[in-house]
Amino acid sequence: SIRLTQTLGGWTGSQEQRVRLLRRHLHNAVEDIRREMPLREAVHFVALDSGRVVGWCDVAPKTPTALRHSGVLGMGVSATHRGRGIGTQLLGATMYTAAGRGLSRVELTVRSDNAPAIELYRRFGFEFEGSCRHFMVVGDQYYDALLMARVT
Repeated sequence: SIRLTQTLGGWTGSQEQRVRLLRRHLHNAVEDIRREMPLREAVHFVALDSGRVVGWCDVAPKTPTALRHSGVLGMGVSATHRGRGIGTQLLGATMYTAAGRGLSRVELTVRSDNAPAIELYRRFGFEFEGSCRHFMVVGDQYYDALLMARVT
């Protein structure tokens, strides 16, 4: 069974670093994770399957005074656990908590070829705001990204 756990603090590292950190410390309880992550006002949830991290979702608030109403969303679900509604659960919990903390704008970038993620974000009220050509590169392949945001 899948269980969501909220952790305190934000994270500025890569998804791979985040998953490695969470896996390394999960067996020692969420308190260990809290000590490892830089403390911020971030919203952060992980999905656990039998104690194993299978997904995460967070919103990192922006720090300049004029931008404190907004944050940047990041999320990922293990390939072995996609299509089970985990992303929906994570995004729902994260957005609900972010709204409760006063974040009225949440933005993200998503690879333009990631149709399932784009559809998930649209279901949660995210709208397209622009695109970035050659936003990321994997190996020697460039990928474009879409900018999306939800404003409440």
